[in-house]
Order: sequence, then structure tokens, then C-alpha cells
Amino acid sequence: DNTYEDVAFSGGEVQWVDFDVYRTRVWGCAPQAPITVTTALAEMTFWDTCWNENNFPDTFDPGDVITVTAGAGLHPVIIAIPDPFTGYINSDANTVWGQIDALDHQQINIDLWSFPTQWVETDNQGHYSATYSDIPHGAEGDVGYWADIDYARVGFHHRLTNYDLALEVNYSHEWVEGHYEGGHTVWLTVTDELGTLKATAELTTGQIPWWGEGQTGFSTSLDDPWQPQRPDLAPGDFVYGATETGYTATVKIGLSQNRPDHGTSGRRGRPHHRYR
Repeated sequence: DNTYEDVAFSGGEVQWVDFDVYRTRVWGCAPQAPITVTTALAEMTFWDTCWNENNFPDTFDPGDVITVTAGAGLHPVIIAIPDPFTGYINSDANTVWGQIDALDHQQINIDLWSFPTQWVETDNQGHYSATYSDIPHGAEGDVGYWADIDYARVGFHHRLTNYDLALEVNYSHEWVEGHYEGGHTVWLTVTDELGTLKATAELTTGQIPWWGEGQTGFSTSLDDPWQPQRPDLAPGDFVYGATETGYTATVKIGLSQNRPDHGTSGRRGRPHHRYR
């Protein structure tokens, strides 16, 4: 009527896995292949023990449940993406803030590009914030959180949202564009140096096909939204931008000493000029 048992456990089958929240990138390592990543809508199998996939056929959104298996698949890693998962940049207040789930005094990492990274602690409801000396207009960055789940190290990364409006103008090829969170309205107005109206445009921010997966914003090269017609952008012109979030930007086009040839074509690799 007496029993004795020893349990030997060699560890999890997945070493680590990271996800880009709101996007389609997943990467990680495991001692043995195959590695299978499964969501409610999609599944992919990888045959290298370390992988980096930018085009998973489903986005990784807050609240989603994901299963990752490797090798024999005896110890699946079942992951719930933290919900909510937010991060914002305010260049006027020089702060980064947001919320990750209801984390209770957990360490998270803020990577504001061109600044040293900061490790900060959440409060008892997952809220966090960090201050900087001088955040530039249009700054970008990421926030990350890591946890141990089912014997694997799991990371979650989210591109920080910045509602600053930054305009990129190419007067040789007559386009205006900018990166911005999807689902917002942007109004553009172009005048000459004397203030005479040349054209207006109304755009909705979203995926720009030639920018690559996960890159959202607006571009007048998409569906040609100009009214009454595409303006002939020229040095001295003013480009005014505004969003329904209340942010604005104004650009006066300067004269370039190496203005590119009007015959150059193709979005990638061609010379252009940026004004913010």
C-alpha cells in the first residue's frame, strides 16, 4: 500500500519564440524541428531549428491564443497575447506610455529609436511610462515584454504609435506620403508660394503595398486622390497636412541642387527629397 515515483523532465521543446503584435512576424528557436505555429485562422510549419517568418498568414493580435510545438510535440507552448497591448509616443510631452495586460509590477523594455533603451516597471494594472529629454517630431520605436510560458521564453513586441504627422514630399515625381497608424483620415492641401490653391486630397491611412508587410500610412501614389488633378509640385510650394486626430504639418518645398530626372521611375531606389 506504499508507492514511490520519480519524475524526470528534460525541459520544454521550444527554447524561445517572439511575436510582433498587430503584425505577421514570428521568430524563435527550438532544439528540434519541425516547429509549428498555430492560431485560430492559420498554421505554419518550419523545418529550421531557428526561424524568422515575416509573412505569417494571420496577424498576432491582443487576446489571440497561439500554440507552438516543436520536435515530437509532447510539450506544446500555449500563448495568450497580452490584452490590451498599447504604446504611444508624445513628442510634445517627451513621454512614452501605454498598457500591457494587467501586469503587476513587471519589467518591460522601451526602445525609442536613436535613444538608449529603457527598462521600466509597470504599475499593478500594466500601465507604464518613460520620459526623455527631447523626443523629435515623428519619432518611432518599439515596446517589448518577455515571460516564461510552458518552459519557453516568449517575447511580445509592439511598434509604438506616434500621432505626429510627418510629410515626405517628392516634387520631381509629384507625390506626398507619410507613415501613420492605419484607419485615420489625412487631408492634404497644396498651394503655390503666394497662397493660390493648386490641389487637395483626402486619404485614409492603411497598408501601402510597396512598403512591405506591417508598414502603414498614406501615399498620393495610391489611387491618385488629388482634386481637381495631380499638382505640379515645385520649389516654393506649400504642402499642408492635417489628420482627424488633430495633428498638422506644413512643408515649404525647397530647391534641391541635385533634382532627380523626371524620367526616373519606380518607388524603390529612386532619388527623392524628404521634408518634415
